[in-house]
Amino acid sequence: MAIALLVTGCGGGSRLSLLARGASEASSELRPLSEDLLHAAQKGAVKTPSALEDAAAGIPASGLSDAERAAAARVERWLKVIAFWNGAVKWSTGWETGLGDEATGLVGAALIADAKPAFRQQVDDLTERLLRNLTCQTARKYIDAAAQEAEGESGLLYDPAVPSDRPAIEDFARGVLYADWDDQGVEAAIDLAALTVSIVGTVQTWEKTLRSIIDSPDGTIRQANIFYLRSCVAKV
Repeated sequence: MAIALLVTGCGGGSRLSLLARGASEASSELRPLSEDLLHAAQKGAVKTPSALEDAAAGIPASGLSDAERAAAARVERWLKVIAFWNGAVKWSTGWETGLGDEATGLVGAALIADAKPAFRQQVDDLTERLLRNLTCQTARKYIDAAAQEAEGESGLLYDPAVPSDRPAIEDFARGVLYADWDDQGVEAAIDLAALTVSIVGTVQTWEKTLRSIIDSPDGTIRQANIFYLRSCVAKV
């Protein structure tokens, strides 16, 4: 971002003080992202501190001293952290709102024959449950100690006891459906092997996003932390 040089301004302060103030305010205002992780993640998107915006607007294309270059790097890093955090929140929200449709699509592809509406609804609901469980179990592999500590403050929105490997998921789904429907009818209506392969494959595509991290000036921000505390842990 190239704006006219700010050698003086903002109360007579130098460009270096402007940059340092922007980074300092960001560190202060965004401290909850690391120190109050559960509430910060569940609150959602964060705003860019005004001093950070001012500092970013004052970074010229060239002519920085070594000290100014270091301060500008901190400003730019904070801007990237905010963008990463807000992108992770947006991804989590989209995952939450789209989970039902994702489940319905996977079930539709695995159906062998027309099914009774009650059976179809049960399979849709079960698939959504399995997607949520496997995604949350996957995300938990990538959260850090701070998120693990925050997790203990509230209940879970998934069942860790539900299996996470593909054959066991298939057996689990079959047991749930057999409890309410004729065994042969279940097998004639839906291909549970194909369905569970699709469930695992879908979550594996999401796993790539959940592994994302970024280093902030005050520590590391993990996409898995944000997702897990927003979508897998009960609201506080």
